[in-house]
Amino acid sequence: FIVGFHLMTDELVDGGWSLKDAVQLAPLLVAEGVDFFFAIPATFETLRLPANLGLYGRLMYGVGDAAALKQAVDVPVVANGRLGDPADAVGVLERGDADAIGLARPLFVDPDWPHKVADGELDGVRTCPCNPPTCLRTQLSGAICEHWPPAAVARGYLGDND
Repeated sequence: FIVGFHLMTDELVDGGWSLKDAVQLAPLLVAEGVDFFFAIPATFETLRLPANLGLYGRLMYGVGDAAALKQAVDVPVVANGRLGDPADAVGVLERGDADAIGLARPLFVDPDWPHKVADGELDGVRTCPCNPPTCLRTQLSGAICEHWPPAAVARGYLGDND
């Protein structure tokens, strides 16, 4: 079976886990059987620190870490972090900064995002207008975002319909 590893690439706190640490650990994990990495900077806690405020709202905030990790290993690396704009996501792949793109919120808003992008229908892609910290609070509370497609919510794909 395939083993993916969600690797925190940088804790973003003085004296904490760093990108250098992640780049050193990754090849060891590959040697033990990891097949791909999902690179993610920060934790919910470190994002709240004054030095990191606003990071979560920056476009493509995790791409640099994914690119550094990709240079250290010979297995696929997935980038994420505000890559909902198709041009940004495609650019990451074309530049070789990552092997794949991880999407969550963009797919909640437009489940057909990958098909539209693959078919070149970029004008038809629905994007999420939310402020990322607000969106995260919405997710953690279990609420359903008003921008999610009503048909998906009605079918129970998004949110808790127990």
